[in-house]
Amino acid sequence: MDQNHNLHGHHDGPDCGCSENHDGHNHDENNRDEHNHAAHNHDAHARGYDKPLIDGADDECSCACSHHPEDEAAKTVVSQMVLQLDEVIALSSGPVYGEFIANENLQHRLIDLLTQVQEEALSLPDDFKQRKSKADWEFLQTLTIQITHPEFGMNPETLWDIVRLEIPFQNKMLGIIVNGCSHEQ
Repeated sequence: MDQNHNLHGHHDGPDCGCSENHDGHNHDENNRDEHNHAAHNHDAHARGYDKPLIDGADDECSCACSHHPEDEAAKTVVSQMVLQLDEVIALSSGPVYGEFIANENLQHRLIDLLTQVQEEALSLPDDFKQRKSKADWEFLQTLTIQITHPEFGMNPETLWDIVRLEIPFQNKMLGIIVNGCSHEQ
């Protein structure tokens, strides 16, 4: 790599767009947390921080960086999913188990929100979901199937487990996709 070439694959200059100050020096070649994408690299120093990504987020191009501009529409859908899951978490974090099981109105509201999340997950392009593999897309695309039994209907115990145990983690992973190359704060 020549002296003026950095890890983004472009020459340092006024159009660089990274956070490094290029006044007389290049990116720090000795202090980097680099991860590869199909046609480009990310350098932690270029991102403006040197902390590792969450949970090995450098695998399979799971960040939602600006190098994939075709993903903007899908990221908008994922942002809506995050808002809906935020509401699911807020609604389900208050009641204790017995109150939750007894509150059918709450259960129906949660199912409505999860149905919307499922429909949005199904609407996303397959190639986007393959590149953004941090989220468990199969889980998100089958939420209502997991909660509702074909013969017995909705199972409130399963709904409780999903909204209390699974949804917070999936929401966090979707947040990583929306916010791009990010580290846990």
